[in-house]
Amino acid sequence: MRPKVLLVDSNYEQLKALENLLEPIQCDIYKASTGMDAFEIALKYSIDLFISEVFLPLLDGATLVKEVRKLHYGKDSIFIFLTNAINEDSVVKCIDDGADDVVIKPINDAIFKTKIKGLLNRIAENHAAQKSIVQKNLNADIGEILYCKAPNARAKISNTHLSINNVSNFCELKEVFDSRSIWMVFIDSTATWATSSIHKIIHQIGVNTPIWLLASRTTTEKMQAQFIESGGFGIIQKHRNQQIITSQINALVNREINLKNQYVNSIKQAVQSSPVHFASEYEESFSDFDLKIKYEPFTKPAGGDFYEIVKLNNNHTLILLGDVMGKRWGAWFFANAYLAYIRASLKVFPAQRQFEIGNNLGLLVSEINQFLYKDIQLSDAFTTLIALLIIPEKKIARISAAGAIYPILHKSSEKKNSVIPVTGKILGIVENEKYTSVDVSYSAGDKIMLFTDGYTEAYDTVKDRFVGIEKISATLEMPLNRGITSMKKFEQAIVSNNSIEAFNDDRTMMLIDFK
Repeated sequence: MRPKVLLVDSNYEQLKALENLLEPIQCDIYKASTGMDAFEIALKYSIDLFISEVFLPLLDGATLVKEVRKLHYGKDSIFIFLTNAINEDSVVKCIDDGADDVVIKPINDAIFKTKIKGLLNRIAENHAAQKSIVQKNLNADIGEILYCKAPNARAKISNTHLSINNVSNFCELKEVFDSRSIWMVFIDSTATWATSSIHKIIHQIGVNTPIWLLASRTTTEKMQAQFIESGGFGIIQKHRNQQIITSQINALVNREINLKNQYVNSIKQAVQSSPVHFASEYEESFSDFDLKIKYEPFTKPAGGDFYEIVKLNNNHTLILLGDVMGKRWGAWFFANAYLAYIRASLKVFPAQRQFEIGNNLGLLVSEINQFLYKDIQLSDAFTTLIALLIIPEKKIARISAAGAIYPILHKSSEKKNSVIPVTGKILGIVENEKYTSVDVSYSAGDKIMLFTDGYTEAYDTVKDRFVGIEKISATLEMPLNRGITSMKKFEQAIVSNNSIEAFNDDRTMMLIDFK
């Protein structure tokens, strides 16, 4: 796995110079010209090294590094600021904001390149060391128990439904937890190395893994209270009869198995019964347009992409297309229930306030943003969304967007494609963000196409870069001019003309063909 480097600078020439400097080094390079673009890339990819200007549009460097540090991988990333500031106070502020290093411009290319090489070699070594780690799949497969005991002490747990890993120090704990699928942790009250380091253990294994204390008769109430206050799940009293302890632990294991089965079944049920669309092919004819949708999930059950069509009472049609992004396992695990949660809210707004929303589509997106900002339980999940309202009596498509889903407009009279530059901050970041909308006039024969980032961020293996919406627009201009409306042929054209070997994300393609 090659290290991922994100270059951030609003100056295109400087950005290109940095890219040229690092190109000979074995790494994957991503670029952004604004702080917000950089943060959206950071949400999608686990960036190993950030090299960023301090002063950035939309989201400054100080805010960017603080937000990155909140991500599940952010504390382990290396963040280097580039700045023209030469006074010590400015440098100190950069470090205080969360940077690992500050490089004063103009940079010495040879020294800077050598420094980056050294950092990337260290990152590559860390990646190589992690290749042997068994990833913890989020399903109902049977896991294992981790038992923390005192050095040289006899194990107090045996004959349970799960395999047991006995550890006697923190290094052994870390090694086992990184390499095994651990469901539960039990700490013997005599293992002082563990009882005195509960916070450290919880930081290592995360808050989602239950930790229990096996307390002896001599374990004080104060110690038990401190264990619970530190984040422990509960106390199990030791008994002379080993079978009693085994029965208690097996009861906890059975409950854990049942809970995980319930979660998995809930997700599957959400996919099947949720009004969120997951059909791979969808077509419908309306009075003023025909709609075609092609959807392909990257994993099963379906993941982050979602779409919905809401028919309003005034003969208007609201089309919604979005993508949930989340990095923590919890965000992925509850993705489908989360989508249903969003979708239910989306449908409420049009029914209650159709007239107001029809005049100000951005209001709908703004209210959804506030709703997600305040109520979302999965703090690492963010959503891109585009709302498109078809108004037949005015021959207008009104568009509002949060995040980078850019529509392509095909004008049949001009035989030309163009990308509609409508965007806004992704949902759930800024509470009171005000979203706006743009109106696009259409005539019979015109078309609007929408693509999620499964297409736009597919990789062109020949040109060694992401495809991008502009290239997709250029690729599809000829097929559209020939009257082709087959979604299968559109995808074939995108793949063959852009040297795409494989897609690595959910992908959704939508065609609105005006009559």
